[in-house]
Amino acid sequence: MIIVPQPQPQPTPRSRALTDRVRATIAEFQRREPRITPEEVAQALRDAMPSASTRTNPKPALIIAVLSGVMTAIGMGLVASSSSNAGRPVPVVPIVALAVAGLGVVAALILRSRNDR
Repeated sequence: MIIVPQPQPQPTPRSRALTDRVRATIAEFQRREPRITPEEVAQALRDAMPSASTRTNPKPALIIAVLSGVMTAIGMGLVASSSSNAGRPVPVVPIVALAVAGLGVVAALILRSRNDR
């Protein structure tokens, strides 16, 4: 398996200024509300940036890929069965090509779901 490192984005002057401002705001709020917990702070940050906190759920995509693979396999089985019943040779190349492509899609979705954790 080839692992390609993802370069970490370098902080810009604006992002550093925003980080300092957020830290100062949190510190000031903690001085006024000393009973606030780190979980509440984390929840507030997640609520402030909903696009950053929502992760895509890979399970529906994985289910769709598996179901489409099963349906393709059933369809190819029916084609092979009808071909052999009609006396024609079974089209092996398209069946193998679709099986390999389906396995590739399922493998890619599994790897993606592992990387999203």
